[in-house]
Amino acid sequence: MFAHGYAEKEEATNKILEMLEKDCKFDLGDDADVPESMKYLSKLIVSCPVDVRITSDDGKVIAELKDGELQDVSNDYGRFVVVYNYSTGDYQKIIYLNQQNVKVEIISNDDGLVNMTYSLKNHDNNVIVKYMNNQPLNKECKINIEPTSVEKNGKIVILNKTDENYIQLEDEAPSYTNVDNAVLSDESVSLYIGERKLLKILVEPENASVQDVSWYSSDPEIVSVKDGKIEALSEGNAIIYAFMHDKKGASYMQCSEYTA
Repeated sequence: MFAHGYAEKEEATNKILEMLEKDCKFDLGDDADVPESMKYLSKLIVSCPVDVRITSDDGKVIAELKDGELQDVSNDYGRFVVVYNYSTGDYQKIIYLNQQNVKVEIISNDDGLVNMTYSLKNHDNNVIVKYMNNQPLNKECKINIEPTSVEKNGKIVILNKTDENYIQLEDEAPSYTNVDNAVLSDESVSLYIGERKLLKILVEPENASVQDVSWYSSDPEIVSVKDGKIEALSEGNAIIYAFMHDKKGASYMQCSEYTA
């Protein structure tokens, strides 16, 4: 079941609990309430070949999440999870925080397109959701996130080897928005063996609710692809496919041919 937005998810959860109490042969009782330990102040989901380090204000390392290593640990600051997404082939890093006085550092292990969703409670105790979809990120770049800054102005910092840039996270659309169209940034590319290139996905509308992408190569022995990064491995031709995951509509596909 898919419910968009936190209000809808809360409503759907309450309906399920009511159904269980009504139709099942047991009484959920007061224990059905979500425990205080699970009521986090913010939640961050990052998809891309990145590691994540969370530190306190005084520089103490709270948790580290490594790409490719499954984990689920909790401490006084929150819960820190790495799960494998079978549809995209990525390891998602999920950070639940019950304190805002922390810093989150995202370190890129390779070129790729990063997706990020940040949900948090503001001073009025309202849940706001901000996101970034298919943002190009080069190897050894870093993203620095401070929850208080995101709450205030939605800004995060991307550090390259030579400079730093501020990016404003977008606000979640008030209702589910379908993908109308999606195309790759290049129709065809010629690469030397060993050469790499990072493709981009252009999505219409830009605020479409679900922008997850699965990448495939028609011949991975000639051209490999992962998170939008293609690499020529041997001489020949291959077609790169990018499938959009739109949960309320048909999947959208755009393909390009690459010569190595």
